[in-house]
Amino acid sequence: MNAATPPCLIPQRVLLWGIALALVAWMVAVVSLAQVRLTPTFDEQNHVTRGISVLRTGDYRLVYHHPPAANLLQGLLVAWAPGTRFVMEPAWGNPQDIWPAARATIWERSADGVRIIQRARAATLLFLLLLGLVAFLWARDLFGPWAGALALALVALDPNLLAHGGLATTDLPATATFALALYLLRRYLLRPGRGRLLAAGAAIGLALATKFSALLLVPLTGLFLLIALFTDAGPWWPRLLRAAGRFALLGLIAGVVVWACYGFRVEPLGSKAGQPLPANASALDRVPVPALQYLRGVKAVATEAEGHRAYLLGQADTTGKGWWYYFPVAIAAKTPLPELLAILGMPVLLALPRARSALGVAGRELPFLLIPAGLYLAAALGLFGISLNLGIRHILPLSPLLLILAGGWAVFAARRRALAAVLLAGLGLQLASVLRAYPDFLSYFNEAAGGPARGYRILVDSNYDWGQDLGALAAWQREHGIAEIGLSYFGTTPPAAAGVRCTPLAGFGVMGGAPAPDLARYRGYLAVSATNLMGGPAYTGVDYRALPPSALVGRAGRTIFIYHLPAEGGAPILEIE
Repeated sequence: MNAATPPCLIPQRVLLWGIALALVAWMVAVVSLAQVRLTPTFDEQNHVTRGISVLRTGDYRLVYHHPPAANLLQGLLVAWAPGTRFVMEPAWGNPQDIWPAARATIWERSADGVRIIQRARAATLLFLLLLGLVAFLWARDLFGPWAGALALALVALDPNLLAHGGLATTDLPATATFALALYLLRRYLLRPGRGRLLAAGAAIGLALATKFSALLLVPLTGLFLLIALFTDAGPWWPRLLRAAGRFALLGLIAGVVVWACYGFRVEPLGSKAGQPLPANASALDRVPVPALQYLRGVKAVATEAEGHRAYLLGQADTTGKGWWYYFPVAIAAKTPLPELLAILGMPVLLALPRARSALGVAGRELPFLLIPAGLYLAAALGLFGISLNLGIRHILPLSPLLLILAGGWAVFAARRRALAAVLLAGLGLQLASVLRAYPDFLSYFNEAAGGPARGYRILVDSNYDWGQDLGALAAWQREHGIAEIGLSYFGTTPPAAAGVRCTPLAGFGVMGGAPAPDLARYRGYLAVSATNLMGGPAYTGVDYRALPPSALVGRAGRTIFIYHLPAEGGAPILEIE
């Protein structure tokens, strides 16, 4: 640990806590204010419905593609709120398809679906604060208190973390619990104790119960135990037994936590979700299994990891194979430039013996950050055969690991005033860049990528346009006195729920079955979501790129483009096939 600190008239402890509290207040304020201005995004209805369904009925059949931990907390804020209605339908016999249940629960039966999801988002903010705490503590342990403050600042000023910290999904909760599990596992392995064992096992269990991608923690735990096996002193055989025992205890504790998130349910091995076991079931099918729904979900996700549409740099892919360079482009385009430079500079410092010595990091510390980060980078490059090219959110757990390492710059800034000035200037520039993107952090792109106004040319979907600007379209429509507008929307929120008066046109999500317009004969106002516009026929069956740029008259928020094609000799009319 390096305790070097800058000269200051204010006591270090007071200044440090003041900075930390200011950063926490910033995260709470900016995320809270931003999220109430955004329409529910594509997947939020599903996550909130999962939480509501379990809390209201105790039935876990809809908890399939995601474990329930984060959704339970999100659902807790709205399950019994006035206006929320949920009834488990027998017709929902296929638990793999949550869309009908979510549509009925949020938009058809409940009084105000937009308000329900906005309230549920507050639970995700708690995970963002947890992530900030982990980054602060871990960087402090490695490099000293000012490094902790810097890591916390980088988390608080990362637009991708701020964006998903305000959505009722599992991406940010998975990032926070993954980081927490690694941090507490590190503390236990560096200094074993019963309390630390319990904390590490519980954190691993919480991560596993938040998102299936956290299963990466299982081989990571085994790998870290093997590393400890070869670095500890004493005879080889007892050390191997001790490592195996630790792995078993951590697994047992984690398993109990996962089981608890599934209500300590036990089901026969051969049963199907929501259906009784057949009377002629075999003895094997009757074997009781705790949290069987978790295993069903793992199987479902493993078989459905391919096949999604994707867009990158003007190209649409429908094969599900994607591009090996998708995530490198996403990281380069969606990371603030000062943060990107700080991250890229740390491997250089770690490679230099004198700089590594100045950082004062023990060699046994770095694997806890570098190995998980390396695995996520390998997955991002498609080396594991998985190519979910749907958004940077799928590799979001990589961010805090890199930001914790970047906290090491504080050690050098404390010794060189010029570097400290550069560091503060970089944070100031990043703050300005983030504020320019407010409130729509989801559409953030750095200045080199063209900023939020032009990022849709590089990436769409959850990187840019996830359906969040429907409310902005309603405001634009009121402001301009437009009674009716044709709309090709990418999202799941019914336009009427956001106050939009429209004729649905071929889109994606809630407008997947809408009719296709004849763009050559179309007359009137036409609004198109950025994903539908850039994705071309691969997304909607219609090539909205054929719309003349001269007809563009406005944008609703960042992501909905509004065109006006005037009718000849009279008022605009809508014509669709």
